[in-house]
Amino acid sequence: MNGYVLETRDLTKSYNGRPAVDGVSVAIKRGEIYGLIGKNGAGKTTFMRLILGLCEKDRGEVMLFGDKDLNKARAKIGSLIEEPGLYRSCTAYENMKRFAMLYGADKAEIPEILNLVGLSDTGNKKAGEFSLGMRQRLGIAIALLNRPEMLLLDEPINGLDPAGIKEMRDLFVTLNKKGVTLIISSHILDELSKVVSVYGIINKGRIVEEIRQEELENRCKRGIVFRTSATDKAADAFKEKFPSGICETEGDKLIVYDPLDAADRINAELVSRGIGVYEISKFSYDIEDFFLEKMEK
Repeated sequence: MNGYVLETRDLTKSYNGRPAVDGVSVAIKRGEIYGLIGKNGAGKTTFMRLILGLCEKDRGEVMLFGDKDLNKARAKIGSLIEEPGLYRSCTAYENMKRFAMLYGADKAEIPEILNLVGLSDTGNKKAGEFSLGMRQRLGIAIALLNRPEMLLLDEPINGLDPAGIKEMRDLFVTLNKKGVTLIISSHILDELSKVVSVYGIINKGRIVEEIRQEELENRCKRGIVFRTSATDKAADAFKEKFPSGICETEGDKLIVYDPLDAADRINAELVSRGIGVYEISKFSYDIEDFFLEKMEK
């Protein structure tokens, strides 16, 4: 076992001569929360359908849990692709019982799973009366019936209100702590950034970049730029005045990342030491800027 739950090489699928997934090669490690980020129509759903065997690839390879026997390996996967197909006239428990019979799963585990996804107190309420968030959580509960090692979730927070998004986000973290690897597709960047460990940015069917959360945080920063007459002296002055602050130098620029609310005090300190300050400006390059730049290429 190489530690990867999913590996693809040159995975490709076209419709009417147009590639929906175009030469995708990824390697996703056990225990990760992998965010597949892209616009609508970028290829996210098609990629997941290929992994699940819901459509045929044109070319390429898929390996699951280090195994090329995909039929056997897919038994370890749970999924929610688009909106779950529920029995709308049945309760959450009745839905779970029906799907447990279809999957050959242990019905005794249903109460535990419903409690895990926050649906243990819905009583006799029918699924057709559920909010979108409740239906999504029930869909995930059904996907958990076979005790999967990996979950594929396609746009699970799309259309949810802020409370529903937080509930779903907390559920992702809980499942991951229980050892489940998650692959989550979305175009909602800010919310996924709170749970994802690795991002795969997909555009026009291609993975244009993979980036870990910590690297993304390093790239996406806000700061204050001071153009000065003596940058090294300015940096020394800053570090003396703000010993826990964070800064770097670039040419004639002192770039301060923290504290961000002290521009006036920093400027006063530099001027008091005879260091000329020619320009002060702020900059912001956030996560959304980064993804939009990548998805426009």
